[in-house]
Parts: sequence; C-alpha cells; structure tokens
Amino acid sequence: GYGCTTVMLANFWKGNMKVLTHVADKEVGTRELDYYLTEHFADEILKKYKVDVKSNKRARVRLLQACEKLKTLLSGNTTAPLNIENLMDIDVNIQGFKREEMEVATAVVFDRLRALCKQAMAAAGVDAKAVSKVEMIGGGCRVPLFKQVVQEMFEQPPGFTLNATESVARGTAITAAVYSPKFKVRQYVVHEAPMRPILLGYYSSTATAVSSVSFLPQVNKVFTVFNMNDRYPKTP
Repeated sequence: GYGCTTVMLANFWKGNMKVLTHVADKEVGTRELDYYLTEHFADEILKKYKVDVKSNKRARVRLLQACEKLKTLLSGNTTAPLNIENLMDIDVNIQGFKREEMEVATAVVFDRLRALCKQAMAAAGVDAKAVSKVEMIGGGCRVPLFKQVVQEMFEQPPGFTLNATESVARGTAITAAVYSPKFKVRQYVVHEAPMRPILLGYYSSTATAVSSVSFLPQVNKVFTVFNMNDRYPKTP
C-alpha cells in the first residue's frame, strides 16, 4: 500500500480460516519510494542546476509530486523523464531516468520488504515451500520490483485476483451475514491473531504484586488482554 505493508499467513480448511501471523512495517510502501526518489533528485538538481531544493519547502513538495508521477510512469515503462517547470526559477529537465536507477535509489525499501517476508514466515513457523498460494493487494502491486521480491521470497509468482477495497468490503459483509439472525449463510469461522500484544494497565490501592510501566507512573497492575499467540474472538 501507500503508507504500510502487511504480510499475513493463514491456514484455510472447510468453513474455517486461522491466521498464523501477520506482521507490518510502516516504512515499506509506495510513499517511501517517493521520499527516496525526492532525496535522489534533490542531489541531482543540486549538482546539475546548483539549486538546493531541500532549502525550500514549496519546491520540495513540487519535487515530491513529480517523483510520485515518475514512479507511476516507471511501473509501466523502463524509462521516463522528470520535468518540473519554474522550480526555484529554473526548469528541471532530466531525461531517460531508468527503472533500474529507481530501484537502486530506493533499494532500502525492498530490503525491508524481504526482511518482513522472512519475519512473517519465522513467526508462523513455515518456510516458502509450505505456502500454497500468494495473493498481493494494494497500490504497491503495480511496482515491478515489489512483485519480484515477493516471488523471490515465497518461490512462486503472486496472484492479483483481489482488489484491496473490495476485499475489506466483502470480508465485513460475510462476517455481518454470519452473525446476523436475518440471514442464513454457511458458517465460516475466522480464528484471528493480534498484530501486537494488548495490555490493560490500571492502579490498584490493594495490589499485593505490582507491575511497573515506565511511561505510565501511576499504573501498578497490568492485565494481559491478548498475547501474540492468542486468537480472537476470545472469552476470559
């Protein structure tokens, strides 16, 4: 997606889905590609035109917008130009920027994606050979190297049969129908896993065993609502 990437591994069988793990990284996304391209071209413009784009907020925003457009063009083309009129009193014209150059300039994002895929498989206790199908959704799916990295990590080409917005709407509709008394649908049970542990902290004047939270000095008791190994819905 634009601002974050999530890798989820799940096990499916008749009438059930169990989430094995899902991990996320907010620094892996198409937004990060825009930022790294902006840094790259700010340096190129300084070398070629002797203008420091980083010193002017308005110019930096215009460069960021141009880099976003360039990234989109390079998803379908191997080369594309960067043209910006009247950027700090100059016309920027950089021709023939290659997709390979973009991938080098933004390599750290793809390295983090590789690490995220490894983290997901390690947390689920499976390897790439145990994964029967891979599905990608989100705007980042259009970027060729994102597809290539996912194929490399899971040893199979990803599928693109789902739409991100439609997937969320379909899932909520099915869940609502399962729980609604007005509809008769086949039971489908989702064993969901938390993305992070959830703790409840409070103050107790009669606490015998106390807990401490560094950023909440008044809390002396902590109750675990969800561990990473829990599943929900959950009843105490």
